[in-house]
Amino acid sequence: MKDNNVMEIELGQIMPNPNQPRKTFDEAELNNLRQTIEHGGQIEPLWVVPITAPDVPNNIRPTNGHRYLLIDGERRLRAMEALGRNTVKVQEVDTSYTGAYHKGIIKHKTTARHDDVEKARGIVEDLNNHLSQIEGFEKLANGAVTLINYLDSKKRGKAWDLGIPHQLVREMEKTAERVCDSAGYTVNTLRTQQLPLLGLKPDLLEEVGKIVEGTSTGKKKGKKRGWRIPASTLSKLNSITDNGLRAGALAYVKRHKLTRDRAQTLAGTVNTAEPDVTDDLLNDKISLEEAKRSVERSATGEEMDEVAREIDILEDEVAWLDGEFRELEPVPELEEQVGSEPQKLPVETMNEPEPVRCDRIRDDLRTFNPYSMKNMPKEVIDRTVTSLREIQVMVSALLEQLEPVQ
Repeated sequence: MKDNNVMEIELGQIMPNPNQPRKTFDEAELNNLRQTIEHGGQIEPLWVVPITAPDVPNNIRPTNGHRYLLIDGERRLRAMEALGRNTVKVQEVDTSYTGAYHKGIIKHKTTARHDDVEKARGIVEDLNNHLSQIEGFEKLANGAVTLINYLDSKKRGKAWDLGIPHQLVREMEKTAERVCDSAGYTVNTLRTQQLPLLGLKPDLLEEVGKIVEGTSTGKKKGKKRGWRIPASTLSKLNSITDNGLRAGALAYVKRHKLTRDRAQTLAGTVNTAEPDVTDDLLNDKISLEEAKRSVERSATGEEMDEVAREIDILEDEVAWLDGEFRELEPVPELEEQVGSEPQKLPVETMNEPEPVRCDRIRDDLRTFNPYSMKNMPKEVIDRTVTSLREIQVMVSALLEQLEPVQ
């Protein structure tokens, strides 16, 4: 039976789409839908596409009896099955799987029944469908997500080599822009608002889009306004694996209404700071900048411990050399070459820099305390490290000179 492209077919001929964005189905909503269909019948047909369409993805393998692939309406299909119906109204919305899926994504964009995560999954899958028809796309490990991140890096001058000819990458870029625009997105909003949703931990996912009440501080000071928590900001907290610390960081973000970059700084600080510093930060006893400086000082302290170890090694080497110099006997061959008159320097050495004064470095090292480096200015530390490197070079040179003498 067929009327205005709407057909009534057996339920067994329809295969649910494993690539559809919706992964969970609320039982209460399904029960309400069953009651509606039971009393009023099926009003809206299911959207389907022929199972034999040439561009059906490889992961879809129909069993005997399947003639159509479901594009939109799995809730209605489940409700009809629960009611024991044998037939259902369907509509072929396109002759190709890619075209039909895209129409479904456009429909989902304006449907409140689909949450933001489902919409994000849908547009990414839609892009994969279109881009997979371009040669070389299969080389992108994460498909459309890799391409979207690449395009952003390209705008910032930090793009990497995809291993695909430039003209094909350009074709992919134009296709992505066209598909996003048709579905009501832009490539940039897809990257900043939709992609961050796909990997969020459940506790962060629940906070996406929630309104945090606040008070403005600009010209309209005192006027209450809300701040909607963006997914891009919450995605920066995803790297915090400890549930308690992540909850504390989330509360901090909501209190201070952090931007995406500031949230990334917060996550990095929480992941690397000492427990007491993290506790003070999340309880607003210190600022984010102070906590970050504490982490940097701690890292500098580790570097200074390494410098202290180098000092000990160098002192041992210098002590050994000092003993070796005292025990050296004059070498007759060298004495014959040295006259009573001062020797003139060869022309090629006239422009060489003056040698480093070892006594000056020695005095510096005698008064240098590696255990107080955390409070020392950075330029003093840098100068000391540079001096140590110079000593290493001199020691190596002296050892080379001493070998033939010995």
